[in-house]
Amino acid sequence: MNTGRSLIALAVLALGGATACNSTPSADRVALDMIDALSDSSTPEPVKACMRKVVEDFNREPFADLDEISKKADDQVVEAEAAMADFRALLRGCVI
Repeated sequence: MNTGRSLIALAVLALGGATACNSTPSADRVALDMIDALSDSSTPEPVKACMRKVVEDFNREPFADLDEISKKADDQVVEAEAAMADFRALLRGCVI
């Protein structure tokens, strides 16, 4: 499903993407903003609600937050890569 892949790509981009702002918002905030920005015609509200819940409820332990998970996954820290894979799988579950 293309919509599902697009949504997951957006969420992952939100976690790993950089911004040009002086004050960088948290990965959580960026992910939630990107979910909210998805059009209702391509992404039904129940899917967006599910994705918001994933972002809000995701177990970040032993990491401090999604920012740390993203940065350490980029650095190929095995535990962070596993956490990121779990996060993507949970998001994917919202669209399948």
